[in-house]
Amino acid sequence: MSITSAKSVGDLKAKNLNIQMYQPNFSLNNNLLTYISSIESAKALIDHSPLVPAWDAKFKKDAMARTIHFGTKIEGNDLTQDQAQKVARLELVDDPEEAAKRAGIIARERDIQEVLNYRNVIKWIDEQDAKLSSDLLSEKTLKHLHTLTM
Repeated sequence: MSITSAKSVGDLKAKNLNIQMYQPNFSLNNNLLTYISSIESAKALIDHSPLVPAWDAKFKKDAMARTIHFGTKIEGNDLTQDQAQKVARLELVDDPEEAAKRAGIIARERDIQEVLNYRNVIKWIDEQDAKLSSDLLSEKTLKHLHTLTM
């Protein structure tokens, strides 16, 4: 058996693992090709449309706030999405008591600190990404990230 096509690789894996590979049952027809063409056209339009800088900044802030909320929530953080967003959007605040006061929320200091730390890690990663450092995933970097989260 030749290992030159995706199908033959799948067949080879299936034989070695004694499992059956899924073979989707569909046929290309004019209707399906029309839908695929429409999707590709819409994607090209979106990909080549300029994004208004104000909207770009808003989308980034919203995405960061959601990432922080859900990233800390999965670890047991009790802040609501609204509370986490208020804390995450605070600039130049790293003290949980000050953050709670400015955000107008009542919550455990530990939960607020966790959101602040997560925010700082994301900002630090964004700064490093801009530098395109070759040692971005070095042991030193991981230790620094650990320090930021604690």
